[in-house]
Amino acid sequence: MKQRSLKSQLKKVTFLERENNDFASSSRDQHEQQHQSKDSIIDIKELEELKEILGPHACCIYKVPKHFRKRYEEAYTPQVISICPFHHAKVELTEMETQKLRYMLEFRKREGAAIREIEEFERFIQDNEHHIRNYYQENTIISKPIFVNMILCDAAFIIEFLLKNAEQESGI
Repeated sequence: MKQRSLKSQLKKVTFLERENNDFASSSRDQHEQQHQSKDSIIDIKELEELKEILGPHACCIYKVPKHFRKRYEEAYTPQVISICPFHHAKVELTEMETQKLRYMLEFRKREGAAIREIEEFERFIQDNEHHIRNYYQENTIISKPIFVNMILCDAAFIIEFLLKNAEQESGI
């Protein structure tokens, strides 16, 4: 008896979930159709052609255009820390390079972040250095060893920074 009523309740819940999903998706579709302009339609064929032209590792990290930088120089210029090559080795930001190294050491000390894994990560960056450089709009003249070390240090800093913040928020 209990099994039968449980099964019938599950069928009702499943039916109601389907009805809600159908209603939500149909109203979402209607809303999208009403508000979608012809200009915002993405042509998949055009995207595929663009992908072929640009290659698999097209630039996706851009510098702020000069006309923006001129108007709001301070807003677009790092004041405390530089992440990646655009402002790397600027004298006014060198103090934080020491802090990034501290964070990298803290990251290495974490359980599960064995030196072997850090070395594997470094090898991955070395092996993919050319592809990583291609993600930046501007080609950098930083040597390969310095570039690899910069990417490794910046990545470890960002990860450790996020982990520390998450720990603080959760009270760990």
